[in-house]
Amino acid sequence: YTTLFRSLIGGTAVAAYASYINYERQFRAQVEHQLTAIVDLKVSELTAWRAERLADAEVLRQNPVFAELAQRFLASPRDLQAEQHLREWLDSLYRAYRYDRVSLLDGGGVERFAIPQTGELAAAHLAHDAAAALASGEVAFLDFHQEPGERTIHLAFLVPLYAGQDHQRPVGVVVLSVDPQTSLYPYLQRWPTSSATAETLLVRREGDHVLFLSPLRFRPDAALNLRIPLRDTDVLAVKAVLGQRGVMEGLDYRGQPVIGAAQAVPNSPWVLVARMDMAEAYGPLRQRLRETVAFFGVLVAAAGAGLRTTNSWKNGS
Repeated sequence: YTTLFRSLIGGTAVAAYASYINYERQFRAQVEHQLTAIVDLKVSELTAWRAERLADAEVLRQNPVFAELAQRFLASPRDLQAEQHLREWLDSLYRAYRYDRVSLLDGGGVERFAIPQTGELAAAHLAHDAAAALASGEVAFLDFHQEPGERTIHLAFLVPLYAGQDHQRPVGVVVLSVDPQTSLYPYLQRWPTSSATAETLLVRREGDHVLFLSPLRFRPDAALNLRIPLRDTDVLAVKAVLGQRGVMEGLDYRGQPVIGAAQAVPNSPWVLVARMDMAEAYGPLRQRLRETVAFFGVLVAAAGAGLRTTNSWKNGS
C-alpha cells in the first residue's frame, strides 16, 4: 500500500509540475508578445506621425510660389492680397493637420503673422532657432519643450524659406507648432486591453538623467518634470535610454516591479516603453499555480482514500 501510494503521489506530482511549467512558458511568451506588439505598433505610428509633419514642412520649404508670397507680405504688410492668400494657405495647413499654431517669422526672427492671431509675443529663443534653420537650409525640429513662464508643452518644426532656387536669399521661417496634449499624448495613453497598471511612456536621455516626455498613469504631471538618474540601472526607463531593447524586467518610476518592452523611435532621440506591473502581468499565473496545487492535493487525497478502501476490503476478506 505504501509503495503504491508513493508511486501515485510521485506520478501525479510530475504530471502536475509538467502541466504548470508548460502553462507558465506559454503564458510568459504571451505576455512578452503582447508588450512587444504594442511597442512595435506605437513606434511605427509615432514614426509615421513625425514623418507626416516633416513632409508638411518640406512641401512649404520646396514651394517657390509660397516663398514668393511670404516675401511679398514681409516686404509690404499692407499688400492685402498677399496677406489674404497667405492667410488662406496657412489656415488650411493649420486646420487640416491640427497644428496648435502656425506662424511666419521674418529673416530676423520677428513674428509677422500667425494663425490663430493671439497677440502673444513669439518666444525669444525662436530668433536664434530661425537663424539656425535659415543657415542650414533644412527643416529644424524643436523637441518637447516649454516656453519660459508657461506650463504648456510644445514641439515645433521650423521651415526656412528662400527666394529663388539658389537658397542664397533668405525670406523667413514658418513655424509649425504642435501641442502634444491634443495630438500625441491621448494616443500614447491608450492601451488596447483593459488593464489597471499598463501604460506606454516616451523618454529621452538628457545628460546623466532619463527625462520623461509624456504624462504617466500614476504621475500625470511627469512630462518634462520627472527625471531619474542613469545610475538607477534597475529602472526600466533607464535601461531603455542606455540602449537595452526588447522585453525586460525592472522597476518603474514608483519603485514597483514591472515587465516591459522598449524600442527606439527612428530618426529621433525618443525611446518608447510599454510596461505593466509584474503583479498584474503574472496574476493569472499565480492563480494557475494555486489551482494546480489544489488539484494535486485533491488527487492525492482521492488516491489515498481509494487505496485505503481497497486495502481495508482486502484485509476484511
